[in-house]
Amino acid sequence: MRDRVIDGYRFEFDTKHEMYECRGQVCYDDYHDEVPEEKLWKATQKLAEELGTGWTAEHSEKGWVEVMKIPTIEDKIKLVKEQQAELNQLMENEGDPYGEFEEERKSECCGAKMIDDCDLCPECKEHTGQ
Repeated sequence: MRDRVIDGYRFEFDTKHEMYECRGQVCYDDYHDEVPEEKLWKATQKLAEELGTGWTAEHSEKGWVEVMKIPTIEDKIKLVKEQQAELNQLMENEGDPYGEFEEERKSECCGAKMIDDCDLCPECKEHTGQ
């Protein structure tokens, strides 16, 4: 995707977030809420319409408008799989970077599973020296 010009407004495409964005003047409605300038908002809606199904016009604060791709269930599944692959890669390369999957500790005296960081064996109540 590339940047687009609609009615004189330049919408830049953000590849990371799959959206177009443009900033105009800050305007206020009757309730003193920030809204985009009227012509920019119409251009935003026009761009969303040109892009077709799966795109929506939104506005935030400080005069910003966005035309965002609405993620499908397939997009969400793909994202979860990518995140899982990244986590798996981290685990393979660096072990447990977040300390979430600590190896199970066993006592030296009888091999019982250690319950916490304490070095007292839960079975025979002996200090394991770990």
